[in-house]
Amino acid sequence: MGKFSIHIKHYKSQQLAGIDRHNRRLGQNHSNVNIDTGKSSKNLTLKPVEKSLFQDTKARIQKEVLDKGHRVTKASVWITEICATLPEGIAPERSREYFTAIVGYFENLLGKENIMSAYVHLDESRPHLHLCAVPLTEDGHLSRKRVWTRERLFSLHDNLPVYLRENGFDVERGDRLEDFEVKNRARMPLHEYKIYKEREKLCKDYNALVQDYNTLADKYNQTAREHVALKKANYKAAREIIARDRMISR
Repeated sequence: MGKFSIHIKHYKSQQLAGIDRHNRRLGQNHSNVNIDTGKSSKNLTLKPVEKSLFQDTKARIQKEVLDKGHRVTKASVWITEICATLPEGIAPERSREYFTAIVGYFENLLGKENIMSAYVHLDESRPHLHLCAVPLTEDGHLSRKRVWTRERLFSLHDNLPVYLRENGFDVERGDRLEDFEVKNRARMPLHEYKIYKEREKLCKDYNALVQDYNTLADKYNQTAREHVALKKANYKAAREIIARDRMISR
């Protein structure tokens, strides 16, 4: 079972051109020495930009934020980039399937219209996804803090691996939250630590419920298949009996 790995970064408007060039492999010169340009043609496009990352994001913000009377400052975060790496144990041939599942998860979480681009790099040491999303709130504000709350970040590392397992990928939650606890427990206020531990317990209980649900769902599906097979067999037998009765009546 491979370990789920994801990292999140936030970028302002003036940084988007560079992010776009890197993700789409625009230009010949790359600062990353790990890029094998001979394999760049094999990179995957799961959600292409329409014009450019900057122009598409600007248009989205104009429509959903500025046109509704809300403000945007030079310090505003325009794009949250979600980087996910293919876990060890999952064949590179399943890269498209794995990362498409992740894109679908964030479309449901953040809104499909807020996903500006999604590219998979196969030309580096390990396949990985770059997904760019606008941090828009439901009431039309551009706000990284409101969209990417501490609670959402914590739950993401618990819920997304469960979602991936439900979609057929043998992954487990990484060590990110445990590392956080080890490094920050001494500085964490007692009430926050208690909330953290309670949330961790709830996540474990949730995972156990998901496992129980999957077991019951498998049993239900098996019973349903057996029911359909029995119904077909009974229908066939009934037709044979009717046909035989008709032959006798003649």
